Amino acid sequence: MNFYTEDYWQGEQINPFLYNTVCNNFNVEETVMGGGRKTDWRLHKKGIKDIDILLYWINACIPEAAFHVSGGGSSKDYGAATFDRGGFEINQCWGIHYDKGQYVTKHNHFPYALSFNYCVSAPEGSSPFILDEEEIEPVPGRIVFFHSHRNHYTLPNKSDGRCMVVGNIVYNPLINK
Repeated sequence: MNFYTEDYWQGEQINPFLYNTVCNNFNVEETVMGGGRKTDWRLHKKGIKDIDILLYWINACIPEAAFHVSGGGSSKDYGAATFDRGGFEINQCWGIHYDKGQYVTKHNHFPYALSFNYCVSAPEGSSPFILDEEEIEPVPGRIVFFHSHRNHYTLPNKSDGRCMVVGNIVYNPLINK
C-alpha cells in the first residue's frame, strides 16, 4: 500500500523555486544509478527556504501517510493509530533531476521506515515512478509515500527536466521524549 495526496499543495507557486534549488545544488561527485543528477543527502539541513517550506508540509502529512501505508482505514481514523505520531523524522532528503535517456535502476531504501518522492517538474514524456511494478505518473505537486523496503525505479526519461525531491523517514517513538 502506498499513499499519495491529490491536494497538490502549493506546488504551482513553489515548484519553480524548488527546481532551481535542485539544479543549483548538484553534487558534482554523484549521479543517480542511471545517469540522473542529484544533490547530496542532506538537502533538508541546508536552511534553504523553499526546501524548508516543502518539508514543513511533508512533515504535516507523515502521520496520515504512515497510517495509510500501514494498511489503516480512512483518514478520519488515523488519530487512533497505535504509533506515536510525533515519532517520525526525515533523516535524508535530496533532489534528483533527469534529462532525456536518464533513469534510476531498481532499488529500495531499507532499513528506513518510510520514503517519499515529491514531483517538482514532469514535462511531457517524463517517466513514471514504478513501485513494485505499479506505474505512478509524475504530477507536479504530488507526493508519494511508501514503505522504504519496496523496490522502485524509473525507465529512461523521454524528455528533459523531470525533477523530484525525495527522502527517507525514520521512526523512533523516543524522538520527541
